[in-house]
Amino acid sequence: MLSVDGTQFKTQDTPSNRHFGYAQSTTNFTSVLAVTLMSTRTHLISDAAYGPITQSEIHYAQQLVGSAPEHSLTLFDRGFFRLNYSRAGKMLAKIIIGLRPFNNNAYFAIS
Repeated sequence: MLSVDGTQFKTQDTPSNRHFGYAQSTTNFTSVLAVTLMSTRTHLISDAAYGPITQSEIHYAQQLVGSAPEHSLTLFDRGFFRLNYSRAGKMLAKIIIGLRPFNNNAYFAIS
């Protein structure tokens, strides 16, 4: 069982890092957006995609589509529901489940 999630890293504001962009216009540091594919049991990262904060997590998640093994179960949080599965042909042989809150309670609907 695998999971996909994204995070932001703050970096030094150097000329070589400025192409990553700024999370907010008022910050003094650049930020990198990273999305990882990891084991839910061990948290071992099997693949990662990263780049400018100006891109979306979905942009980087699409780069990880071919990294999930055949017949694996991959969990996405609700932020990835806009992921275009139809463009990701390699994902057809995999089982993909997205968890999204059904309501404000702790229950989840599987889609």
